[in-house]
Amino acid sequence: MSHSRLLIPPIFLALSLSLFTLPAIADSICGPLQGHGYASDYGAQRLAQRQQRLHAALKLDSPQESAWKELLESEQGMRRHSTRNLDAWTRLSTPERAERMQESLQSRLQAMREHLVVLKAFYGGLSVEQKKIFDDFHVTPGHRPRAKPMPLAPRAEASAP
Repeated sequence: MSHSRLLIPPIFLALSLSLFTLPAIADSICGPLQGHGYASDYGAQRLAQRQQRLHAALKLDSPQESAWKELLESEQGMRRHSTRNLDAWTRLSTPERAERMQESLQSRLQAMREHLVVLKAFYGGLSVEQKKIFDDFHVTPGHRPRAKPMPLAPRAEASAP
């Protein structure tokens, strides 16, 4: 029996199983403007838990508490973004959409500038130990320093006869 004949049953099984899953995939929520309910609620809960852990780790005193509250309000302002109406968005021309995206980026940039001012004020009021905790807490896994890759061994040159 040839090797290709041995592959036919598993391939047939995989194709038939994928056909049964297509309706489930088609019904799933996807797209940039759908599914904001669960995911955004879940993200908000995780963010609140993270902020509580940071607050507990920092052990802030009373003057730092007011700066902490301002920082949280500033972060809340950064998360606010306009919700687009999908029907209105599809009626816009491509240049109009690009202009709207540019306006959105400008408003987010302004919110980031305002947040940075509040962040610097809060950070300036922290002790050295608190700054270390704050810095360690805000390093994301993708931005952690990685070990340098080991150098590759030089290739042995094939000697020409």
